Amino acid sequence: MLVICLVQGSVSPHFLSERLFRQICGLQPLPACIEDIFDPALRAKLKKIADATTLEGAREAVEEATEELSLLGSLQFVGNMTQRDELLAAALHHYVDGRKVEALQQFCEGLKIVGALDFEGPTNSPEERDSSGPAATPDVRNG
Repeated sequence: MLVICLVQGSVSPHFLSERLFRQICGLQPLPACIEDIFDPALRAKLKKIADATTLEGAREAVEEATEELSLLGSLQFVGNMTQRDELLAAALHHYVDGRKVEALQQFCEGLKIVGALDFEGPTNSPEERDSSGPAATPDVRNG
């Protein structure tokens, strides 16, 4: 569907998330947040870690999520609340961004093949693109 929109020059695709748009354009993605996790069990465990107000509560929540954090490569000892925040940031980054790096690279390569990334187009957010009108949308048609 995306390729059809781009190659044939039909209606611009406005269905990309801000995170995906920024990654495709080579911009720094927004920091991942717990709401970006679609697995309800993992989201609940990470939320419990984030909501812990004491170090002991954070350690208990981390212990409950040991298996998931280990699979994400984010399991570490929590000695203070700053380390809890670092653990959460690492787990969120891996789940939201890290596991799709290869797919994103293939997607960008495909867009380059059809000429969709070979433009001097906008490097702003989708909201700024939409407000600037049609001139901000690159013409990806060859001709």
